[in-house]
Amino acid sequence: MMKKTQKMEQTVILSIESSCDETAAAVTVNGRQVLSNVIYSQIDLHTIYGGVVPEIASRKHIEKINQVIRKALSDAGQTLDTIDAVAVTYGPGLVGALLVGVAEAKAIAYAKHLPLIGVHHIKGHVCANYIEYPELKPFQFKEPANDSYQDYYFDILPIGKRENIVTFGEGLRDYTCTDVYLG
Repeated sequence: MMKKTQKMEQTVILSIESSCDETAAAVTVNGRQVLSNVIYSQIDLHTIYGGVVPEIASRKHIEKINQVIRKALSDAGQTLDTIDAVAVTYGPGLVGALLVGVAEAKAIAYAKHLPLIGVHHIKGHVCANYIEYPELKPFQFKEPANDSYQDYYFDILPIGKRENIVTFGEGLRDYTCTDVYLG
């Protein structure tokens, strides 16, 4: 276990996502370098029902989560003994599906004495931009006038069954949702 005063050159995180109809695991270094990303999709399974059936999704997560995690670790050249933390989506999403991922992440973190990082699903989508666009800096800009750092705000428009504009600020700690109707 790492001491609080110790600095790590590389932090390897196993991330687990099971909020809806995909079981996913990824291994990243320092939150920016993706070593592996494994996704098991249930789209074909749910298509015959015309949409996601929560109970079926949850059961399929139970069947696939260990395989997905093993593959993600293997693809990254890592093991449960070489990771530094476990991250997991805690919501929003389908309750049963989320429980599968959270239970798995908690079990790994507890067994290996690792930190557990809860990730808000929508905030995770926003922060994925830091991986895709490494030049982005997380939530702060340097104020040239007084050489200090300031939080900045930005809006996103997640498109789904109900559209809203989500305004994030204060380092993603605070956000507001505004319903919008598009046509």
